[in-house]
Amino acid sequence: MSDQRVPEYADVPTLTELGYANAKGLWSALYAPAATPRDVLEIVRKAAVQALNSDQVATAFKQQMIRPAPSASREDAQAWDKAEVAYWKKVTDEVKVELPD
Repeated sequence: MSDQRVPEYADVPTLTELGYANAKGLWSALYAPAATPRDVLEIVRKAAVQALNSDQVATAFKQQMIRPAPSASREDAQAWDKAEVAYWKKVTDEVKVELPD
Protein backbone atom coordinates (compact mmCIF):
# COMPACT_ATOMS: atom_id res chain seq x y z
CA MET A 1 0.00 0.00 0.00
CA SER A 2 1.08 3.50 -0.56
CA ASP A 3 -0.02 6.98 0.25
CA GLN A 4 0.69 7.75 -3.40
CA ARG A 5 -1.58 6.83 -6.26
CA VAL A 6 -0.46 4.16 -8.70
CA PRO A 7 0.58 5.93 -11.91
CA GLU A 8 -1.32 3.44 -14.09
CA TYR A 9 -4.50 4.23 -12.14
CA ALA A 10 -4.02 7.87 -11.29
CA ASP A 11 -7.78 8.45 -11.00
CA VAL A 12 -8.20 5.73 -8.34
CA PRO A 13 -7.84 7.13 -4.80
CA THR A 14 -5.56 5.53 -2.24
CA LEU A 15 -7.04 3.82 0.80
CA THR A 16 -5.72 6.70 2.90
CA GLU A 17 -7.62 9.14 0.70
CA LEU A 18 -10.74 7.04 1.26
CA GLY A 19 -10.36 7.34 5.02
CA TYR A 20 -8.49 4.13 5.85
CA ALA A 21 -5.46 5.72 7.49
CA ASN A 22 -4.11 2.46 8.89
CA ALA A 23 -4.43 0.37 5.73
CA LYS A 24 -1.57 -2.06 5.31
CA GLY A 25 -0.33 -3.71 2.16
CA LEU A 26 1.36 -6.96 1.37
CA TRP A 27 5.06 -7.35 1.97
CA SER A 28 7.75 -9.92 1.63
CA ALA A 29 11.01 -10.36 3.46
CA LEU A 30 14.01 -12.63 3.56
CA TYR A 31 14.81 -14.32 6.87
CA ALA A 32 17.75 -16.43 7.97
CA PRO A 33 18.59 -18.47 11.06
CA ALA A 34 19.85 -16.37 13.99
CA ALA A 35 23.32 -17.93 13.82
CA THR A 36 23.89 -16.89 10.19
CA PRO A 37 27.16 -14.93 9.96
CA ARG A 38 26.71 -11.19 9.39
CA ASP A 39 28.89 -11.23 6.27
CA VAL A 40 26.64 -13.89 4.71
CA LEU A 41 23.54 -11.86 5.59
CA GLU A 42 25.06 -8.81 3.93
CA ILE A 43 25.92 -10.78 0.77
CA VAL A 44 22.33 -12.03 0.55
CA ARG A 45 20.90 -8.56 1.23
CA LYS A 46 23.06 -6.93 -1.47
CA ALA A 47 22.14 -9.65 -3.98
CA ALA A 48 18.44 -9.21 -3.22
CA VAL A 49 18.65 -5.42 -3.63
CA GLN A 50 20.58 -5.85 -6.89
CA ALA A 51 17.90 -8.24 -8.17
CA LEU A 52 15.08 -5.90 -7.13
CA ASN A 53 16.79 -3.04 -8.98
CA SER A 54 17.36 -5.07 -12.17
CA ASP A 55 15.46 -4.26 -15.35
CA GLN A 56 14.15 -7.84 -15.57
CA VAL A 57 12.60 -7.78 -12.09
CA ALA A 58 11.37 -4.19 -12.52
CA THR A 59 9.55 -5.19 -15.71
CA ALA A 60 8.00 -8.30 -14.16
CA PHE A 61 6.96 -6.44 -11.02
CA LYS A 62 5.50 -3.51 -12.95
CA GLN A 63 3.24 -5.93 -14.85
CA GLN A 64 1.98 -7.17 -11.47
CA MET A 65 1.66 -3.67 -9.98
CA ILE A 66 4.36 -4.48 -7.42
CA ARG A 67 6.48 -1.61 -6.17
CA PRO A 68 9.65 -2.97 -4.53
CA ALA A 69 10.97 -0.98 -1.60
CA PRO A 70 14.09 -2.67 -0.26
CA SER A 71 15.34 -1.57 3.13
CA ALA A 72 18.46 0.59 3.22
CA SER A 73 20.12 -1.77 5.70
CA ARG A 74 19.55 -4.92 7.74
CA GLU A 75 19.03 -2.72 10.78
CA ASP A 76 16.29 -0.76 9.00
CA ALA A 77 14.64 -4.02 7.96
CA GLN A 78 14.80 -5.36 11.51
CA ALA A 79 13.29 -2.15 12.91
CA TRP A 80 10.52 -2.22 10.32
CA ASP A 81 9.81 -5.90 11.03
CA LYS A 82 9.67 -5.25 14.78
CA ALA A 83 7.20 -2.39 14.24
CA GLU A 84 5.01 -4.55 11.97
CA VAL A 85 4.93 -7.39 14.52
CA ALA A 86 3.97 -4.93 17.28
CA TYR A 87 1.25 -3.38 15.09
CA TRP A 88 -0.31 -6.72 14.17
CA LYS A 89 -0.05 -8.03 17.73
CA LYS A 90 -2.05 -5.02 18.88
CA VAL A 91 -4.64 -5.58 16.14
CA THR A 92 -5.03 -9.29 16.90
CA ASP A 93 -5.21 -8.61 20.64
CA GLU A 94 -7.92 -5.98 20.10
CA VAL A 95 -10.08 -8.28 18.01
CA LYS A 96 -9.19 -11.25 20.22
CA VAL A 97 -7.67 -13.49 17.56
CA GLU A 98 -6.60 -16.75 19.15
CA LEU A 99 -4.57 -19.47 17.53
CA PRO A 100 -5.26 -23.10 18.35
CA ASP A 101 -2.63 -25.00 20.28
